[in-house]
Amino acid sequence: MRRMAVMLVCLVALLLVVACGGGGGAGEATPAPAAMATPVNGVVQLTINDGEIQPKKVAIKAGEAVIFQVTSVDIYHTLSIDELDINLRVGRGKTGEVQVKVDTPGTYTFYCRVTGHRGSGLAGSRFGEEGTLIVE
Repeated sequence: MRRMAVMLVCLVALLLVVACGGGGGAGEATPAPAAMATPVNGVVQLTINDGEIQPKKVAIKAGEAVIFQVTSVDIYHTLSIDELDINLRVGRGKTGEVQVKVDTPGTYTFYCRVTGHRGSGLAGSRFGEEGTLIVE
């Protein structure tokens, strides 16, 4: 199970590298709309790196127990959801897990609790370590 999780994280990282490759065109690239992630076999994978949480939007079903696997690439980060009393700390280069089960449909914000990471992202980053959990 652990080996499969590591392979999936590597695959996601590879896909991110390919998707973010240089365009070679003139001018600035238009950012792609945020994709909506859903659980695969009861697992949602999140990656935090350089001030950005990916994916930015996650949809789950109310009452469904889901495991969030969070990989912190560059430094330690957290996955925090205040309304659900979740605060998972993940060290640099590590993957942590937390079970999430929400009975009430709604929209919840997840973010990194490390000082300065939420909203504006890390120094020099154009991203913010914040995303949206949609419970349907």
